[in-house]
Amino acid sequence: MGITGNLKTMQLSELLQWLSLGQKTGTLLIEGHGVEKRIYFQVGRINSSSSSDQREYLGHFLVSHGYITEEELKMAMEVQEESNILLGKILVMINAISETDLLRLMRKKAEESIYDVFLWEEGSFEFVDGELPELKMVPLSLDVTGISKRTTRSSRSPASFSKGCAAERWPSWRRPRA
Repeated sequence: MGITGNLKTMQLSELLQWLSLGQKTGTLLIEGHGVEKRIYFQVGRINSSSSSDQREYLGHFLVSHGYITEEELKMAMEVQEESNILLGKILVMINAISETDLLRLMRKKAEESIYDVFLWEEGSFEFVDGELPELKMVPLSLDVTGISKRTTRSSRSPASFSKGCAAERWPSWRRPRA
């Protein structure tokens, strides 16, 4: 069963819990602030995510965190254009990053992308039951409960949530402006 709504009507934490407890498989599309994010669920766990925000693209994320250089990203992107291989696999193949670090950072990237949505005061969502990306993505298997608990420990106001998360989990480009 699919569901559509507005983040003012149904908070993100409630939506994520509903998808998790219902062991849903499909795609949660969230739009707001000129950004489109997709969270892919497999049997109630977050399997992967994507965003239209270029700052959240894997390559940019890895460069901004200092794990790869601009040159390594450029080289990997050139290979990707010719081969259609996933960027992360190429970065591992050219020894720019270890597979272990890549998986850990992909989990972190997905979590940060989701944390960002908790700051949105408005936006719309749609869950499409059974729809998963055609392109094979690296499965992350993130627990929704852990993400929701970290965000609800602070008060529900976006300002207090961002203050609590900014120093711990957010790179400087993701921190909300005061």
